[in-house]
Amino acid sequence: MLIDRATFAIILVVMYMKMEITTERLELIRYDEEFVNTPHVHEDWYQITIPIRGTCVLTQQNRTYRLKPGSSLLQRPSDVHHFHIGANDGVIIIKVQQSLISSRFDGRAADIAPKQQFDPREVAERFRSWTSAFCMHDVQNSISTESEVLHYLRGSLKTTSPAETGLPVQGSADTQIAGVFAYIHEHYTTPIAIDTLASIALQSRFHFIRTFKQAAGLTPYQYILQLRVEAAKKQLRQTAATITSISASLGFSCASQFYRAFVKAVGMTPVQYRHRWNGS
Repeated sequence: MLIDRATFAIILVVMYMKMEITTERLELIRYDEEFVNTPHVHEDWYQITIPIRGTCVLTQQNRTYRLKPGSSLLQRPSDVHHFHIGANDGVIIIKVQQSLISSRFDGRAADIAPKQQFDPREVAERFRSWTSAFCMHDVQNSISTESEVLHYLRGSLKTTSPAETGLPVQGSADTQIAGVFAYIHEHYTTPIAIDTLASIALQSRFHFIRTFKQAAGLTPYQYILQLRVEAAKKQLRQTAATITSISASLGFSCASQFYRAFVKAVGMTPVQYRHRWNGS
């Protein structure tokens, strides 16, 4: 994803129990109060509506759904929709430009399943992390955060075809790059050499790095690191494994490298993350 840093702009709207961040390519919105809107469509935008608390009553294409936390719906550019939540409910909305969704799903955005499932606590946590990063008003950090949001959607949105994996492959001609993503997802907990990935893609080292970044929005190193951090977060949430053992199991050279990578990506130490998640 190419962005003109000189023109990258963020619009931040903070109201009572509502937060909204808007860039040229995505919107992040959270409502934590009673809210209702009128039927509408978003031209050239996809929307994912994710309840995180209570019930969201959403009407889409003349059909009404009562969505519980984590059960979400995808709104396509042509879908007429509206929703309402009560005073004790909460919902997070992620809107992404149509071109970005299509390019990340091999041009077949129509194959994305309308019903999606998310972990509501994880989405709420990620929303806090993303909005905090955007509020720093640092262009480089904002570009990285925008890529992180897109990467999360690429890995989370399910397709209607069992053959679709959700891997961020940019085009059907890039079969070698598809093989690279498959290799990374299988081996990301072990050391992976750039030259190995370049050979899988049948490209020179320089050309491969450029091609990979165009497809993933991240360098190979950043992509692998992000997979490791996400796996670490899962272990911190679901196991009692020590920081040292988690670090070793995910291929970090030492615990200090794991700490630095985790703090940079998440904004807190692994110990703080575990305590916050467990409510202790």
